[in-house]
Amino acid sequence: MATRTLAYECKYCGALKRTKNVCERHELTCFQNPDAKNCILCVHRVDIKGGKVCGITGKRCSVAISANCENFERR
Repeated sequence: MATRTLAYECKYCGALKRTKNVCERHELTCFQNPDAKNCILCVHRVDIKGGKVCGITGKRCSVAISANCENFERR
């Protein structure tokens, strides 16, 4: 009999996500993940008047960008 998947669970923090892609991206940036790539943990993050941006690329910080950032360095 077929089964239906209602949610995917993060293996680090247990957060539930609706799609597999979103869950995989979350796991890459999860604070519980010891190898997490998250802008909040990066040394290049700069606070400016409009928010937080990368000091190297000038792009706004976000989870979607930080998961694949080539310039990421953990604090």
